[in-house]
Amino acid sequence: MVFHYNPAKIRHNDALQYFAEHQDKFPGLTPSIELFSNQQSLGTAKAMLTNYFAHHQQGDTRSLRVITSMFADKRVALNIVDSILSDEAALEQIASTSYPHPIGFDKLVLHHHNPRTEDEQRYKLRLHIYWRTPQEAAAEKIHLHRFEMASSPITGELTNILYRVKEFSEAEAVDGLTRNLGLPLPIAINPKDGLDAKEMHAYSGYLRDRDGVLHKQFMGTAKLQRLGALTFVPGQTYVQGLQFPHYVETNAETGHTNNDVCSTFYIHGPNLIDNAGRRIPVLFEPERLAEDDQIINTISNITPKDLKESLLKYRSLLSESLNFYEWLYDPKYGRDLSTGLVSGHLLTEILGDKEVVAAWRKHQPACVELLTQRSAALESIILDGRSIGSLDHDKKETRYFQQLINKAYSHSGGPKVWLKESGNLAHEFDRYVGALVGDYVRNSNEGDIRVLKPIWKLGTTSPRQGAHYGNIAVMLEAARAVWDIPLKKFRSGQMQDISVPDHFGPKIQEDEDVHMGIVSIIQRHFPLAEIISEEGQINLSQKDPVNGQTRWKVDPLDGSRNALHGNDQFAISIAHELYDGNNWVTTDAVVAKPVQKEIYWAELDQGAYFIDASGKETKLKIQSASGGSDQHSICDTLDGKLVDVSLRGLGDSRWQLMQNLEDGSNARIRATGSAALMFSYLAGHGNDAVMVTANHYDVAAGILIAEEAGAHINRSSFHRDIAGKQREFTLYFGAQTQTVKKELEDLIAATLTQMQG
Repeated sequence: MVFHYNPAKIRHNDALQYFAEHQDKFPGLTPSIELFSNQQSLGTAKAMLTNYFAHHQQGDTRSLRVITSMFADKRVALNIVDSILSDEAALEQIASTSYPHPIGFDKLVLHHHNPRTEDEQRYKLRLHIYWRTPQEAAAEKIHLHRFEMASSPITGELTNILYRVKEFSEAEAVDGLTRNLGLPLPIAINPKDGLDAKEMHAYSGYLRDRDGVLHKQFMGTAKLQRLGALTFVPGQTYVQGLQFPHYVETNAETGHTNNDVCSTFYIHGPNLIDNAGRRIPVLFEPERLAEDDQIINTISNITPKDLKESLLKYRSLLSESLNFYEWLYDPKYGRDLSTGLVSGHLLTEILGDKEVVAAWRKHQPACVELLTQRSAALESIILDGRSIGSLDHDKKETRYFQQLINKAYSHSGGPKVWLKESGNLAHEFDRYVGALVGDYVRNSNEGDIRVLKPIWKLGTTSPRQGAHYGNIAVMLEAARAVWDIPLKKFRSGQMQDISVPDHFGPKIQEDEDVHMGIVSIIQRHFPLAEIISEEGQINLSQKDPVNGQTRWKVDPLDGSRNALHGNDQFAISIAHELYDGNNWVTTDAVVAKPVQKEIYWAELDQGAYFIDASGKETKLKIQSASGGSDQHSICDTLDGKLVDVSLRGLGDSRWQLMQNLEDGSNARIRATGSAALMFSYLAGHGNDAVMVTANHYDVAAGILIAEEAGAHINRSSFHRDIAGKQREFTLYFGAQTQTVKKELEDLIAATLTQMQG
């Protein structure tokens, strides 16, 4: 698989650059970083970390964060897990030092480094997998580490709640145990206003006596002042120093449980002595326990068999999660869908309901209003230059404002450009829901999806291969945004022909206005899009096309003559094409009827669909008179068939062709007047056959819709001398069955032969 979404490479390059600039402090580290970046395994991870900790100095949290960021990616996790699963000795070793933690996660010590030389330091590389719902078993206690650590979420989210010790009154020694239990001295930090200190009772964590028995022993009372909380998502890294008590909450990415798991890579630095001489971790309890000295029961290690099962299950989740993010960042959507996903997280938090997609569908106006309010707040924060630290981190919504602000400031064009492109959170969520329901899960076992993120179901969903829903979403957005432009003058009968003398057919002002509206929306999603329109060409390359190149074809108002004369049979036609190395292939199509508020659309190899004025969508499928067969039958001829005709360039031969249709085959003739609609109607909505002389941008969308519904289409080209100039024309024709199409083909061939002979 070729990954479009690959932030790991960026982080690895950033780490390499950082340590290259600090090679005086970390000599010889960059080669092991390069090796790990190119060959991610437990072995290369151990080599890199051992080299790093040979030179790490206490308090250097910057470099610890940078080295840990090397692990902050699902692909890295997948590769390391694969290397462990293929190594039975590694499974045995890891199982011997790992265990299921009482608060509900697998604490897997992937490597516990014991120094071989005086230059090396002890460290641990751990993988924490929180299988259960957030704090289902028990909440994590506020605690102080005896080591510096850094952590990177791989799946789910992790919120770090930070405190400082404001006061501490040490207790008397208990039972004469030898100990050094000093807490950190108060730190000169201005805490957030309004956060009062609360009294807590400090206990030793894992104080081992001479017999090796672990004790939880009362140390004294402390006043802790809450400094705030930050939520970290996959790809981010945080560092925890020695002086600050903290605890973490693990969340599914919406903040609501949905069979998701949180997992993190955790680097446990050397055990150190802080400025109070503390050698043990400290746990804080809100109430004093019944006993000041409690024995702590040890937890049994995980078995190699259970470890392997845990890693296999985790590997399955990583693979599915990668598929999901590959879909989320696929360039076929133009702007990726990640802002829509975060907007969905935000809406889920506001509503307190994990089934946010269902809520969006049932109560869309109310949901739009909620997200519109947040869009305004977000814009105010970004334009006023407020920092993330100014947000209220006690509110769950803040975690998603944090993510959106990070997106804005990391945008290549800057935060203002990001706001212009993606700041409408309701719009971005609508794009996401459309792609989620229409693309990602349409062929899943679920059939439909109500929750925000289908990967949490583990193995029940998969993206449709080759789907182009992103282009369709842009086309639908564009058509709906502009279809009211021509209606006012159409309904009042005030449309005027403004075409120049050499213009072939009528032109109205609304053509240009609709064209500009469509182009602006396409370019909002695809800034460098090549566009061919009746109104001109944009960004069109003068070079020969290359495999994979794409372009858009737009007919702003197909059927302008109808519109001028008060006939409501006119349409907006948009097509997307891909060059396959030999030909331009239409991959996506939308034909919209502004007056009726109806839409035909199709994706290559994914079918054709009709959306009525109420928004209901149905699949189009031609049912021929012969029961769906293309075999010839008495009903499968032109006799009595309704043929939609719009012919030009044939001169007097046009009348001969029409006469042959009516007299020779007894067909019924109609002239709808819009080429795009004529082919769309061929998809089972009002005619049996079509003959149109037109430009390709007139018919490209309608032809794909007809073909995806089961119709059969062909074309013939011919030349005529008009006013002393040779002009080329293309006659597109088709029918609901092969037999009728063949009859049309024979009639057209005979007419063209006679005309050019």
